[in-house]
Amino acid sequence: MKTLLVTLEYKPFKGGVAEYYSSLFENWPDEEILVLSPKANEKLNESDRIIRRNLISTYFSWLSSFYHVWRVVRENNIKHVIVGQILPLGTVVWALSYLLGFEYSVILHGMDYTFSQKKNRKKILAKIILSKSIYIIVGNSYLHGLMKNYFPKFAEKISVVNPGVSMVSHEISHAISRDFVLFFVGRLVKRKGVDKTIEAFKYVDKKKYPDIKFRVAGAGPDEEYLKDISDDSRIEFIGRISDTEKWNNFSNSNVFIMPSREMDGDFEGFGIVYLEANLAGLPVIANNSGGVSDAVVDGLNGILLENDKPKNIADAIIKLYENRESGTQLGKNGKERVLKDFLWDKQTLKIYNIINK
Repeated sequence: MKTLLVTLEYKPFKGGVAEYYSSLFENWPDEEILVLSPKANEKLNESDRIIRRNLISTYFSWLSSFYHVWRVVRENNIKHVIVGQILPLGTVVWALSYLLGFEYSVILHGMDYTFSQKKNRKKILAKIILSKSIYIIVGNSYLHGLMKNYFPKFAEKISVVNPGVSMVSHEISHAISRDFVLFFVGRLVKRKGVDKTIEAFKYVDKKKYPDIKFRVAGAGPDEEYLKDISDDSRIEFIGRISDTEKWNNFSNSNVFIMPSREMDGDFEGFGIVYLEANLAGLPVIANNSGGVSDAVVDGLNGILLENDKPKNIADAIIKLYENRESGTQLGKNGKERVLKDFLWDKQTLKIYNIINK
């Protein structure tokens, strides 16, 4: 079935959602898929199966977005459209589905849905878009529960498909370190829990545990704030890093830590980075918030905290420090779980089978 994926986020755009849709396209089981995205026409070879048209520009134009979707659907005989963002793209696809007669499905990750519920106008619009969709695919069980509570009539067409991870395609370097390294990589915003991890070091005695280090990679709006509250020499900020550097840091660390929390309706939709860390053989420390419990199973591939209190985070750090064999086993379990259940080819096939029922 000829399918069109319409999304505002796609490589080289950074972030989990862009990675999600790029991986979905790259692992689609057949050639019958096209992508329409503002970012899809950058840094790609002519041979790539991409529609090179911008869906939106700096100044969003309803007329131009309607035109681009309409043109691609007509020119390519599209039978099914996958909507990457319920608002604003869902509105465009919903309206054109009446004019052109195609079916569509909506994929939701978390924040995109909760933000659509903050204003009555958006609530009504989201409900209209979802009611006409053939399938609704959500990225985590937490969102699935929210959706069933808000829209019990939609329950039968909602499916949970977690994000996946891709195998590492480059060689990873290994360095010998005497330190016990906690590693974080991501956007530097409070929601990710770097601040709580920094606070946790107050409970990790410096004299007793001088070799416990916390390496923070990434950038973001709260970077200066996080540096300001970091007064422990064991904490290091290394800035933005490449994909290769990310995997090298995984390889040269002992634990990945990201105790994310919900803030103003924004929560971790899943946390692909937890599975990436597991794929590198690391145990993870996470907080039970949003869709994280789909990625991290307490006692299986890491420690899943019931809250993000700094003392609890510190206890988890010390627990893995003092029982290295346990951490090694959690990392091993995590890697086996990723290889069995979370590679992108398998996750993509689930979505493919849903819309091709």
